[in-house]
Amino acid sequence: MIESDVSIKIVDDNARLILGDSCYVARFSQFDLSSECVVGDHVLIATGCLIVDHNHGLDRDRRIDDQPCVAKSVTIGSDVWIGAHAVILPGVTIGQGAVIGAHACVTSDIPPYSIAVGVPARVIGMRCSSSDAVQQPE
Repeated sequence: MIESDVSIKIVDDNARLILGDSCYVARFSQFDLSSECVVGDHVLIATGCLIVDHNHGLDRDRRIDDQPCVAKSVTIGSDVWIGAHAVILPGVTIGQGAVIGAHACVTSDIPPYSIAVGVPARVIGMRCSSSDAVQQPE
């Protein structure tokens, strides 16, 4: 299900957004794509998230508006929950079963079943199968 006011900005003819089965994308979320974003099955993307697969260059000898874009695919595994207003940056893989906290900025890969929060996002625990809410990382 994709709620109203979700923005899907495709900036290259070859860009692709692939959503798995039973995904939910909440209002005001944005996909800004020039390459590819693959989202697994049963993924929940909360309100106001931004998923972007490209970035501008930073060459000091070129104006910022004249920089080439560099694209790197984004992959979000199945059974992932992305909290409200999180930002997922180019080249990131979020492993199966991971949870991304609200307002996190994911700049690097997140392992499967991890719970990651903050700016930049870092792993603070793991999902577990017992009644414990969070297992601390080793």
